[in-house]
Amino acid sequence: MVGKRKLLRRKSLDDEDGDKWKVSQEAYGGNDNGIVEDGKRREKLWAEIEALETYLKRVVSAERYGEASEIKEEIDTLKRRDPYELLKIDLDMAVSEERYMDAAEIRDKLKAISPPPRTKEEPGKNTKAQWPPAAASSKSELVSNGIRVQMESFYIAEQSKPEDKLYIFGYKVVVTNESANTVQLISRHLKVRFAGGDGVVWDIQGPGVVGRQPVLEPKEKFTYTSLCPFKNPPQDPIAGKPVGSMSGTYKFVFGSTGAESFDSTIMEYFFIFPKGEGDSGESK
Repeated sequence: MVGKRKLLRRKSLDDEDGDKWKVSQEAYGGNDNGIVEDGKRREKLWAEIEALETYLKRVVSAERYGEASEIKEEIDTLKRRDPYELLKIDLDMAVSEERYMDAAEIRDKLKAISPPPRTKEEPGKNTKAQWPPAAASSKSELVSNGIRVQMESFYIAEQSKPEDKLYIFGYKVVVTNESANTVQLISRHLKVRFAGGDGVVWDIQGPGVVGRQPVLEPKEKFTYTSLCPFKNPPQDPIAGKPVGSMSGTYKFVFGSTGAESFDSTIMEYFFIFPKGEGDSGESK
């Protein structure tokens, strides 16, 4: 059972107007597992999380990185006391372990819980942008840090079971080393976003790709295909419209001991339900 929390002692930081950034020392109730379910208490919980996030920005700007790490850990701990955020953590774990049926059940539970009662826009999230965009494409291509990443998705009708609300997509990846160094792809971080999903994202992280960590000489390519199943999507697929999207990064290392590393960006692309399948809705 989670008891009262002892907050870290911190020095306040002045902003340009002379105000002090301080965090509340509210103690929150919760169930036997410390999860805060009451609406008013959730509001107080998220007010503190937002205060800490604002304070974190000030600490990072002051280059107090040790303290910043502690504050980030405290923010993560507080978020785990919210039922919605806790289910998102379980969802990410299920997806990373490829337990897609469990992931679908967890996502259904998320629908029954209201999202966090933030009073401010989540850092780094542009809620005003239209998503999916009108010009959504099943392909993307981007060169970053000398690595060209080309993605293309496709629907696999023979493996899908629309009667069970199971839709299987595949995607083809071509990674080209356009740098002057020999590099090795050591890990991936993929984010799958669902149309109509109210912000629900599968966060997939793991070593290599398709069980490999390929080494690429300059100008060398590596091509592979993989699957992305959509079980019980938040909204029924519409012909010609995105079911969801994928974006993320690949991590590479180079150098004589592999000590140098960098990320290469996977530009967002979309899993588009084909015309002639299911609903004959308006095309994109």
